[in-house]
Amino acid sequence: AADAALTLQVLGAVRKPGSVLGVPVQAVYAATTYTQTASLVRRLREEGTPGLHVVYQGMFAGGLYDKMPVKAKTESALGSRKELAALCELLAEDGSWLFPAADLSGIYTSGYGVSYKGDAARDFAGGVKEIVPFSPVTFAPQEDGLSYTLLTPRRTTEVYASFTAALNTLGLHAFADSGAGRLPSDNHRTFFGSKRFVDRQAAKEIQRAAVQQAASGLEAYMTDYAAGYLLPYASYVTNVPACSSRGDGFTREIPFYSLVASPFVQLAARPVNFEEDPQTYLLRCIEYGLLPGAIVSGEGTDALGDTAANWLYAADPDAVCDWMAELVDRHEAILAVIGGSALTAHEPIAAGGYKSRFAGGQTVWVNYTDAAVEVDGVTVPATGYRIGGAA
Repeated sequence: AADAALTLQVLGAVRKPGSVLGVPVQAVYAATTYTQTASLVRRLREEGTPGLHVVYQGMFAGGLYDKMPVKAKTESALGSRKELAALCELLAEDGSWLFPAADLSGIYTSGYGVSYKGDAARDFAGGVKEIVPFSPVTFAPQEDGLSYTLLTPRRTTEVYASFTAALNTLGLHAFADSGAGRLPSDNHRTFFGSKRFVDRQAAKEIQRAAVQQAASGLEAYMTDYAAGYLLPYASYVTNVPACSSRGDGFTREIPFYSLVASPFVQLAARPVNFEEDPQTYLLRCIEYGLLPGAIVSGEGTDALGDTAANWLYAADPDAVCDWMAELVDRHEAILAVIGGSALTAHEPIAAGGYKSRFAGGQTVWVNYTDAAVEVDGVTVPATGYRIGGAA
């Protein structure tokens, strides 16, 4: 696959309130079909954005935040199998992949032989570990009643094996594991009056082995911001944070994850259009050696207001395509550095400035202040960056 490819996350299917014969139902709504996705890819290519990996969220039956897709049954509202195959072929023309995304550790609702409570990990008191997800944009708890439980470790191997086998049956040979960044859960379960205990270390080994087996049957495996024990099996890691949570009072932030992981795997940041200040976030991606990307809804964001994806904004297709085309046009050189070299060193250069070195011999100076700075004989523009040789 293309080493320096950008990542476009696509929102596929999501449930939306509707009615059948006057009876309220939760209908499946296609936010972006396969055909719409193919049109976006062609448009971006025409505007100079080759090598574009597509991560398809909500691709399986029920859409986003629905049943765990153990059988990898695709959602019919998104299009036909023929249209899906055409999209894969289109992406393969320049070495890119379609990555179907799925969370194989969170249970949002029962189905396909996985029970919301019956297959959930248990705490010390035997209660179900139930979690309210946070918005990936505001980091506030979702307020629509959405919650999930954590899959018990005893079913992890089976779920991964079933899902990846079904992917191959569909002719899909890549997978974006959107739940792998979550810490494996220990499990305390009462079984015929006795306790069956799986500690977190054992749960981690179960997940590692399941991912290893799954990845061995795929041509490309992508994971969300993941623990180190999964990196040997990943081709790409997405949603890598470009800053801390800011919950602690640190005097300096260090791109530890990028320094450790970038020699082994391609790293991509959270979608830039999640951010309140995309320009500053783009500079942070450059400083941290993360490829930027975006998330899009083919039907626009206004139609998502009464869905579980109502956190998604600034994802209208025209705006996203224009931004990505401008990104490649204005920043092609730095994207080549980030995509082709590992981050090897990072240090502050002045108040509001940092210097990053890459394995290819390049040095990048980033300036977050509103005035140009002089460092190492190089003038770095205000709220901008410069690329040079070793320094």
